[in-house]
Amino acid sequence: MLEDRVGSPCEMHSESWWIRLMDDDLTSGEREQWNQHLWGCEWCQREWAALSAADEVLEMAAVAMPPLAIMPLSAAFTEATVARVVRKQRFQRLVTYVAGAFIIGLVAWVVVTLLGATYSALLSYISAVLSARHIVFQSLLQTSVGLLLSWKVALPYLVGGTLALYLVLMPHGVLVTAALFWLSRRRLSAAVAVGV
Repeated sequence: MLEDRVGSPCEMHSESWWIRLMDDDLTSGEREQWNQHLWGCEWCQREWAALSAADEVLEMAAVAMPPLAIMPLSAAFTEATVARVVRKQRFQRLVTYVAGAFIIGLVAWVVVTLLGATYSALLSYISAVLSARHIVFQSLLQTSVGLLLSWKVALPYLVGGTLALYLVLMPHGVLVTAALFWLSRRRLSAAVAVGV
């Protein structure tokens, strides 16, 4: 009864049956039942013919193309490939160096151009300052010589100008001391008026 159930037409149309059939896992009794079923079922005949043809094609493809590990590469091919790769890497390095040198040159040119204009303006400014200083120094020297020659006339002006400069320009001069004294007196009088 088990043989009938295993060999039933419904069981023979299942996927598990076809897998066992293709893997050649059928017993001799199952193989005989299969052959009898195959003569009587058109659907199974078409499927079996298609699977057999596909299996033959796959077997031929496996024989026709050996695996890559079997095909050794010739030494000349390897050397040529390595030489081509090395040339390509050298060319890429050369292009990188040339492009880098070009960019550095371009940046240097821009910097020199900008700094050149700035340097030119700076030189003009320095020469103007030096020239103005020279002119002022000559004028001061001529005035001083003139005053020394007539010192009796210029002495009051010279002493007055020096005192005025001293009072105005010196940070701890008399004018600043007087101003600080005046401010402290004002604060003191304001505090007395408030009654502190």
